[in-house]
Amino acid sequence: SAVCTVSWKSDTGPEQIKCALDGGKALPAAYKGITRVWTKSIKVQGGKANAIVMEFADEAALKAYTDSEAQKNWYKVYLPIRGESTTFDITN
Repeated sequence: SAVCTVSWKSDTGPEQIKCALDGGKALPAAYKGITRVWTKSIKVQGGKANAIVMEFADEAALKAYTDSEAQKNWYKVYLPIRGESTTFDITN
């Protein structure tokens, strides 16, 4: 899984954030290696605004996601408004 905590640029509006989070939620349909995505943040700490969790089928799917068309398409709405993020790739 990948866990990403995000803060948005100061001029980002709620519709832009919704678009980015909705784009994240749509990733399983665009990339077969992602099984689930969570975007509804209940509690966020450390100066971030949201957290996004992506569950991958396996570690190989996570690695293959980098620079995939699905990632590139999502980044079109996500990266322009992202202020700062921290990502943890996690497995057991």
